This record gives sequence, C-alpha cells and structure tokens, in this order.
Amino acid sequence: MRCAVYSRISSDMQKERSIEDQVRNCMDFAHKKGWKVLENHIYADKAVSGASLAGRIQLARLLEIASTKPTPFDYILVDDTSRLSRDKIDQMNIIEDFHTAGVFLFFVSQNIDTADEQANDVVIPIHGIVDALYLKELAKKTKRGMTGQVLSGFNPGGMTYGYSYTKVPDPSGRKDKKTKEVRSLGTKITVNEDESQIVRKIFALYAAGVGLKEIAHSLNKDGIEPPRTDSQRGGYKVKPSWCPNAIRYMLRNPKYIGDWTWNKYKWFKNRRTGKRARRLRDKAEWVRSPRPDLRIIDDSTWQLVQNRIEANKHQKKSGRRPGSKYLLTGMLKCSVCGSNLISVHVGKSDVKFACSLNWHRGPSVCPNSHKIMKSELEGKLLGAVRDQILRPEMLDRLKIKIQNLA
Repeated sequence: MRCAVYSRISSDMQKERSIEDQVRNCMDFAHKKGWKVLENHIYADKAVSGASLAGRIQLARLLEIASTKPTPFDYILVDDTSRLSRDKIDQMNIIEDFHTAGVFLFFVSQNIDTADEQANDVVIPIHGIVDALYLKELAKKTKRGMTGQVLSGFNPGGMTYGYSYTKVPDPSGRKDKKTKEVRSLGTKITVNEDESQIVRKIFALYAAGVGLKEIAHSLNKDGIEPPRTDSQRGGYKVKPSWCPNAIRYMLRNPKYIGDWTWNKYKWFKNRRTGKRARRLRDKAEWVRSPRPDLRIIDDSTWQLVQNRIEANKHQKKSGRRPGSKYLLTGMLKCSVCGSNLISVHVGKSDVKFACSLNWHRGPSVCPNSHKIMKSELEGKLLGAVRDQILRPEMLDRLKIKIQNLA
C-alpha cells in the first residue's frame, strides 16, 4: 500500500504528541505492515486548533492531491482521530471526502481502518464524541481558571492599552516542570503612566469634537507608538500606526472607568471559516470586577464621549467607505505601501480613489496623498481593456478557441 501521512498540533493543547512523534508512529506502523510511506506526501498543520477546519492548509492540500487522477496514494496514516479533527461532524465529512476520492484513512494509535464499514458507522463516531467532549471539558477548566484569576485581581488574558502587566511569582518558589522557572500566581495589572496620558488625550480630543481619523493622524504625526507594533500589508512592511477603528474601540472600553467585568460575551466560531462572532451572555454569568484603582477616565468625560458616539451612529459620515459599490473597489493597490485603494467622498458628490493607509492614518504613515477621480480611473482602465483585449483579431481568436472546445 502507498501511504501519505497527516499530523497536526494545536496551540491550545499542552499534552499531545509532537509532529515528529506522530509521523514516527505512523512510519513505524507502515513498516510493520509492509506498507510504503511516500516521503514527498507527509503533511503537517502546526499550531492549528482541531475545533474547526479554518487554517488547515496542509489538510486542504492533501485532499486536493488525493482528488487527482491517478491518486498517488491508497491510504492516509493519522496518529489518532483527534489529529484529523475534534469536531465529530467535521471528522465524518473529511473521511467521506477522501473516500469519494478513493482514499482510505488509518488511525494507527486506535487501529481504526476507514475501509471497514463497521468502523465508519460505529467506532469513529464514538471517538468523535469523545474528542468533542474533551474540547468542552478543556474549555470549562480554562474558564474556571480564568474566573479565579479575575476574582484574585489578576489578568485573565489579553492586554489593554494604558496598563502594565507584571507576573507575580509564587512565594513558595515552586517551579514549572517544563520550563524549570518559578511558577506565576498570576499577572498583576497597574496603570501605565505614559500610556494613560495618551488615553486621556484621545478621550479629551473626541469629547471636544475631533474626529476619529483626525485623532489617528495626530497621534501618528507625533510618533506615538500604537497598541500593536507589527504591521504588514500585501507583502509590504509598513510603519506601525494608529487607525480610527482602534481608537473607536478604546473609546467604548469600560475598563478605562474601572469596570473590568469579565465573561460578558460568549464567542462562537464558524467551523468552516474559523471566524468568530460574539453574543451577549445573561448578566447572571458576568464576572464583575470593579477596579477603581485602574480608572483612567473620569465619569463626565466618559459620558460625553459615549453620547457623541451614539449621536454619530445616526449620522451619515462623509468619507465613509461605500463597500463594493464601485467597479474597481478592492482591485487596486497603493504603489508606495501596498494597501488597498479605497473610494472616498471628497466634497459633496465627488468620488475619488485614495490610499486607505494615507486616508485613515495620515501622511506620516504613507506619504501617498494622491487621489484620482473614479470616472477618470475607470475610463482609463476600461479604455485599455477595449483597446488591448476587445480588438477584432483578439475576438476572432477567442471565437476559434470556443469552437474548438465545443
């Protein structure tokens, strides 16, 4: 039998076989069976959760290759069912997709052969349920641990601009078995004096009537470091910078008035896309943690800002991106920074294309402030299409190709 090998490790599992261990186990199994593992068909997805199919690039590639004719291998060896997926529905769908391509799977640690109909109908679904229950139990344990951190005054995860985070060592001196370092009781949160001044400035500017875009431009011009310090667009490395969306999020964050309530939202993940969406939980599930020591913004400024945000929701904003309403939206790139060109309203009715980075974050981030009329740009490009592609000789060649395909 000709075999491929698939392995996976996730970022959220601490005790699982490494990629090397999984592949070695599959190779040993194949050797004992007298099967041949094809060295150029060993695939691995690293740091990818088994809860969804999102980001499983190597698995998708494996399925694509399995679907070619003739199929280069007969079996795919996998260490165990959880490496394929921890979602029972996804497990069965993936197996069915490979069966359609004429390829079977063998889960070597559990001795499960998908060529066996009984295994498909009974054994694999049972393992799928066990794998799914493991994920749910892990989520419960993680949530319990995070709740305990919140109630102890520690950070449960994530970082908010304006605050400093410091690990508190275990006074008993206990060491972690893996890292051999002294364990941490948790992460202490304190107000960062430098960043808190920037937070106050942002709130004050917005309360005074300054727009989100103008605030972003001002911060970038002054060279103030943004919350995120890494940025890359379309293969271009760009300067880390403030953007209107980040500022809007800050202005709505109740942590700045000392409200550190946790577990307000329940997050859901689409199994196919991996995209997350949130839903407000019942208030009884919220973990309330008032932290007056972490307040940065006073109540009056906070209320002014929230009132303005609510008022602006009902107003049509000039410069608002009109989505894919125009022919060339999403197809053009800035030659300087690589960002998309977006359609913007300049004046009452003029629509132009401009660099999104320059428009939203200012010339200190991307100096390309050139704007071109939508009508002029569309005219030039459509004219080029007409002159270069829709020529009579090109159309004649196209007709011949279509006739040959018929």
